Amino acid sequence: MPQVYEPEFKRKLVRLHLEEGRSYKSLTQEYGVSKSAISKWVELFSNECQKKVNADPTALNDADLMKENLRLRKELETSYEAQVSHYTEFIKSKSEWQMVEVYADDGISGTNTAKRDEFNCLIADCEAGKIDLILTKSISRFSRNTLDCLKYTRKLKALNIAVFFEKENINTMDSKGEVLLTIMASLAQQESESLSANVRMGIQYRNQQGKVRSTTTGS
Repeated sequence: MPQVYEPEFKRKLVRLHLEEGRSYKSLTQEYGVSKSAISKWVELFSNECQKKVNADPTALNDADLMKENLRLRKELETSYEAQVSHYTEFIKSKSEWQMVEVYADDGISGTNTAKRDEFNCLIADCEAGKIDLILTKSISRFSRNTLDCLKYTRKLKALNIAVFFEKENINTMDSKGEVLLTIMASLAQQESESLSANVRMGIQYRNQQGKVRSTTTGS
């Protein structure tokens, strides 16, 4: 008699494959389900999502959302590693410089500094006199909150610590630095708020869809 699996279990393995990037082989080894069965569930799920979109063009395609989440996760990981390598090599090229530390709050929004442990550690090290120059890729990597951005750059400037934003080519110790920083930080905050709103809508939609049991069948 063939094994019958609950819809929730099938959906879990589909999500692990599409959104977490798990291979069929690893899922088979962990859950004891054949590769062909998982592949079939993924195909059925993708087809169901497409049919839903075809019936209602305003609907979101859950399969595409999962794939996009995976792509963004991989892009973020690659971006982080590339940035660390870039700045490490750049600092090494300056004989008069010495790298103190890489401070990175992985996966945490820059809109609020309260939950950014690495950022707060950076500020503490600055106050302790361990740092005299901060290099960051862009304003959005430093802070997407205009008030926080200005608050901390002013605080650091008072300690005679410069922050250099590579993308915007802004040095906070320059006379025009704060004017440009105010404009660019405001734009970064608006972009972040817009992105957060879109993410919340996507989460709410998926929560609503989670209340509906999947009709996918098969072993």
